[in-house]
Amino acid sequence: MINRDASYLKSLNQEHRVIRLLYHRNKNQHRKSIWWAQFNQLKRCVSNVIAVIERGKSSSAKKRKELCSLVGRFTGRQAGKFYYSFNGIISLGQFVTLGIVLVGILARVYDLFLRIEKELDLESSKKADESVGFACPRMSEQDLRRLTVEDFGEEIAETLSTNKPVIQETGQRNPETEIKQKKKKKKGQRKKSAIDDIFG
Repeated sequence: MINRDASYLKSLNQEHRVIRLLYHRNKNQHRKSIWWAQFNQLKRCVSNVIAVIERGKSSSAKKRKELCSLVGRFTGRQAGKFYYSFNGIISLGQFVTLGIVLVGILARVYDLFLRIEKELDLESSKKADESVGFACPRMSEQDLRRLTVEDFGEEIAETLSTNKPVIQETGQRNPETEIKQKKKKKKGQRKKSAIDDIFG
């Protein structure tokens, strides 16, 4: 049976204290949020497991059965739902630090529950990666290459048009280009009227 002096029981008590503090601090602001129900379930599940372990009067068979059902339900069904719910907080971007703290607490509690499950020699124990889905999906080499190749776009070549008069090697201007420029200036200018003189 579970030893009350086990190191993971102390760690579980510490995690429960942190969960209670987060619960108390964020209850008014987030209690209407969708993920709050999962956080409430996490708090109740951890407190129930601690209560069963610390209860000394009940028979060990009954205590073992109750503990097996609580831990098995958490590792089998609830942990995945909690993870996706807390990950949603991070993806929203408004309360990122709270979401990261909740995912971290969930990971530590899950690890502690796996230790309890291992000690109880549950037949339904599974690998952590398979039951919850914490494992990162493996990427193929093609996907990694696509991520590392940078696209710099297309090179745009600009041609500069020079409307400046061509200066010959001797330093004199070309008279043909000067005549063309004077005609362009005359076409571009308009006659001013008396109103333009008044209003500028």
